[in-house]
Amino acid sequence: PGRCLNEAFSGAIKVAFAAGQGSVNREPPMRQHPKRFEDGSATPAFLADLANDVRLARCLQTSGRHDLALPLLERVHREDPVRVASALQLIEAYRALGRTADAMQQLENFSDALEADQAEWPAAFLPNFDLMRALLALDCGDVETAMVCLRAAEKGTPQLPGMHVQLGQVYARLRQPDKAEQAFRRALEIDEAH
Repeated sequence: PGRCLNEAFSGAIKVAFAAGQGSVNREPPMRQHPKRFEDGSATPAFLADLANDVRLARCLQTSGRHDLALPLLERVHREDPVRVASALQLIEAYRALGRTADAMQQLENFSDALEADQAEWPAAFLPNFDLMRALLALDCGDVETAMVCLRAAEKGTPQLPGMHVQLGQVYARLRQPDKAEQAFRRALEIDEAH
């Protein structure tokens, strides 16, 4: 599936519309986004549109087309700035496009927004950003900061196997095979499917 998506989104999209008697090439119609209620709250159609943009962006990112996913994720984040999944996807898109400074700024802004909005979130639901901070520090070549963030990530989410898999990958990238193996083993201890 990833290869098919990659091929489908690898070039510019050209659309030919049939109009009347003959075929006419023209620009595709503009996409109309659903509106909000008069009081500014989101309509069900508006929320569904945002969810569809997140899903499409995820497909584009899976196929390596972060450049096409970025405007979708930026729109979703503008409309719903405390939506966790899309904010993390946006940060990852910035990273993939080599825009580390934008990713770091987005991470800190998002982290601050979540803390300000914390009253509405159960404490256990708030994400731990230490792993993302470690990845961004590595992208900038700051190994010391990356290690501090990795240690914090390990302490903060010991029950998540996916976190340990990611930690193992980062330790492998840092050429620390023993730490990487420990992280991978912990992931398997928590859930053998990982």
